[in-house]
Amino acid sequence: MYGVALGYETETYGFTVAYSMKEKTELGTNKTWEDTDSQTDSTYYGLVGYYSPESTPITFSGGVELSDVEGTDTDKTQWTVGVSTELGEGTLSANIGTNGAIKDDAAEEMAYDLSYEYPINDSTSITPFVYIVEESAANTDDAVGLGTFVSFSF
Repeated sequence: MYGVALGYETETYGFTVAYSMKEKTELGTNKTWEDTDSQTDSTYYGLVGYYSPESTPITFSGGVELSDVEGTDTDKTQWTVGVSTELGEGTLSANIGTNGAIKDDAAEEMAYDLSYEYPINDSTSITPFVYIVEESAANTDDAVGLGTFVSFSF
C-alpha cells in the first residue's frame, strides 16, 4: 500500500488532495502462492478542505473520497460537509455525510452529528456530541447516540 497527499493552508482556507493504492492478493486454498491466485488493486482519491470567511465567524468544511476496485463494478463514494462557529468559550459544529463508503448504485445511508468543543485549560478540551446514523435495512432502527471526547495535548 502506498499513497501521497498534498495540502495547502492559509488563514482563511485550506485543502488537501490525496491518492492511495492498496494491493490485495487472494491466496489459494493452500495459503501459498498458486497460478490461480489473483491480485486486485484498489485506488482511492480524496479531497478535503475548509473555508473561513474573514467577514463571518463561521467555518465551512467538507470532503469527498472516491474508490475504485480494479476489475469490478464496486466503485464507492463517501462525502461529508460541516459548519462550525465559535459560541461562548468553545466551538459548536454540525456535520452531515454518508455513513462510510457507499456503492455508486446503492441508497445512501446518512450520518448527522452535532458537537460542542469546550476548552478546559490550555492543554485539555472536552467535546460532548450527539449523532444519528440512518439504517436502510428493513426493520432496523436508525442508530442514535451521544458521548464525550476528551483531548489532552502536551
